[in-house]
Amino acid sequence: MAIRTHMQQERALGSARFQSMVEKTLNRPTAIRPRGRPPIPRAENGDI
Repeated sequence: MAIRTHMQQERALGSARFQSMVEKTLNRPTAIRPRGRPPIPRAENGDI
């Protein structure tokens, strides 16, 4: 499953040291992001 996720998001798969090196070299994030859009923060008192 990890290989498929990394391939779908075009992220480097390897040790933390390798990912850090790739991140610095390519100036791109290597961490896997959660699926979908981030939720919209809601006001607690009902105001929008």
